[in-house]
Amino acid sequence: MTPEQRTLSIWGGASAAGLLVVWLFPGFGLGDRAAELAQLQTRHHELHGKYTDLYPAEGTAADEVILKLKKLKDHQQLAVTQVERQLVPGLPREFLLPDLTGAQDIVRTEHDRVRNRAQSRKIALPATLPFGLLEQDPEKRTMQLAQLYLCRQVLYRCLAADFTRIASISPGSGWCDASGSYASLLVDFQMEGSPKAVSDLLLNLVSDHDKGVGLRAAAITANPDGSQRLAMTASLLTVNRAGWNLKEPPAPGNVNRKPDAPAGGGGGGGRRRGVGAGG
Repeated sequence: MTPEQRTLSIWGGASAAGLLVVWLFPGFGLGDRAAELAQLQTRHHELHGKYTDLYPAEGTAADEVILKLKKLKDHQQLAVTQVERQLVPGLPREFLLPDLTGAQDIVRTEHDRVRNRAQSRKIALPATLPFGLLEQDPEKRTMQLAQLYLCRQVLYRCLAADFTRIASISPGSGWCDASGSYASLLVDFQMEGSPKAVSDLLLNLVSDHDKGVGLRAAAITANPDGSQRLAMTASLLTVNRAGWNLKEPPAPGNVNRKPDAPAGGGGGGGRRRGVGAGG
């Protein structure tokens, strides 16, 4: 081979090698991207299948959509109702009577029951029990009956704990939550009894939470004879009514109402307890 042929052969070989490299490297690049492209295609098919299930080609009839939405709403309302029954128990039927005559009958019946129990246990009651005069307005009267139920539950507990005297019972108003759906009605009580009676009452009120009854605040003062004077605010958590015209509670830090001082004035050794249970 002549020197000229040898030179051409070297350059020609180099060119061929360069051409081979040019074709090999693009091949390697396409191989790397092919796996990624296959994954994207698989993901595309999956999403397309889900989309087809959600939005069929023929569409969904409006009546069918409305029916599905109604079923969902019914399920949600049922769940809310079940929660309300557990957290906000309803009042007994007799305390929901709308007519004035029926409401007056239930007031008389409850007053007689309390007086008979107190007399048998020799426990002094106030000369006048609340709700002797009921409102003519049916909405306001339903609030009075709800508070009467609260009074009954608390008084029965007081009598069972053997307090010596129930000094006063003063129905207040109450508050509603931000949505206006639920109400916390309040009644103030003042009474005297042994330390055991006070302790038993407070503990028993905790067990009445399933009836919607709770304790908002309490003030305990020691008497010279060893007995105690208790002033407390009881609460009833119940379904609100627009006719009650209740407002939202005060700002945080001012929610607890302080019950009035027990009859006879406050003395030394007083203790005040704020209790948030029951609304």
